[in-house]
Amino acid sequence: MKIGMVSLGIGPFSAPDVMTHVACTAERCGFESLWAPDHAAIPDPHQSKCPYTPDGEIPGGPNAPLFVAGLTSKIKLGTGIMILPQRHPLYVAKEVATLDLISGGRMILGIGSGWCAEEFAALGLDFHQRGKRTDEALQALRVLWREDPSTFGGTHFNFERIRSFPKPVQGGGVPILNGAEGLLVPY
Repeated sequence: MKIGMVSLGIGPFSAPDVMTHVACTAERCGFESLWAPDHAAIPDPHQSKCPYTPDGEIPGGPNAPLFVAGLTSKIKLGTGIMILPQRHPLYVAKEVATLDLISGGRMILGIGSGWCAEEFAALGLDFHQRGKRTDEALQALRVLWREDPSTFGGTHFNFERIRSFPKPVQGGGVPILNGAEGLLVPY
């Protein structure tokens, strides 16, 4: 059984000294992975309800700094979860591959399509297109991590003969897990 620790960087776990202690202790105790949250922006107030809490609010509030790969050497590091349709795959490919390189091949990309309509509106994105944008972004990521130069043509994302570096350390690219109602499943 693989056990990961979620919500590193939220609430009381967001202070650098606490994150350092939690990350190092989790690695020493044999946890498989550490997961940091990811939201571009949380409108205040928001009508959309967080499906993972009884009151519909985001646990720990909106402050969620990311941990650094340099704190640990063995434990896997994941995004828990990145709202993929809100980001262009060119940025995601580079950022995630860079973290994979810096961590020595320990990165896991946890993705989701999002639940907060107001967050999409703040970014100028159509909430109802999030599923299609997610599928297309996943295809584009695989192309960027595999090909050099990379070309992709879709409805939401297009690029031709792009060189994206670094490539992930992990063969086949960074593992991607889909966050579905609180569960992470391989994508």
